Amino acid sequence: MLFFQRSHKLPYDAIKLDTNRLRTALQRGELEDAMGLIRRFFSSIPHQLRKNTDEAYYHSLFQMLMMLIGVRIKSEELGSMGRADVVLKFPNKIYIIEFKYAQSGTMEALLNKAIRQIEDNRYAAVFEGDSRPVLCIEVGFLEKNRKGRVPELEIDCLLDEQ
Repeated sequence: MLFFQRSHKLPYDAIKLDTNRLRTALQRGELEDAMGLIRRFFSSIPHQLRKNTDEAYYHSLFQMLMMLIGVRIKSEELGSMGRADVVLKFPNKIYIIEFKYAQSGTMEALLNKAIRQIEDNRYAAVFEGDSRPVLCIEVGFLEKNRKGRVPELEIDCLLDEQ
C-alpha cells in the first residue's frame, strides 16, 4: 500500500464548514454566496491540472462537488428539445444550470450564449407542472492565456427565474 505525504494539512473543519455553507446557500437561493464558495473551491485547483480543459472538465468537477455536499443532482437532463447540463432539485426550488467554457472572448458573450441555449431549448418546460420555482443559472468558465504567464480563470454566473 502506498501512502502519500501531503505538503500541507487540509483544514478539514474549514472544508466541512464551507461545504455546509454551500449547500445552505443553494437551498436558500443565495447565489452570490454559493458562487463565491464555488469560485474558492475551483481556484484551489493548480493551473497545471487545467491544461487541455473544456466544458466537460468543469461540469464533472461541479457534479462531484454537488454529490459530495449531498445535493440531488442530475447531469444531462433530457427535455423535448435538448438536454440541460445540470438540474439540482431542492424541496423549495429547482435549478437548471448551463455551463459554457471558452479560452477567448468575454464573459458577457459566454453567459449570453448559455441563456440563449436554455431559452431556445426550453429546458424549464420539463418542470411546468411542478409547483417549485425554477431558477436558471448560466455559469461561464473563461480561461484566458496570458503571454508568458499562468492562464487566468474567470468564473461568473447569471440567474434567471422562469
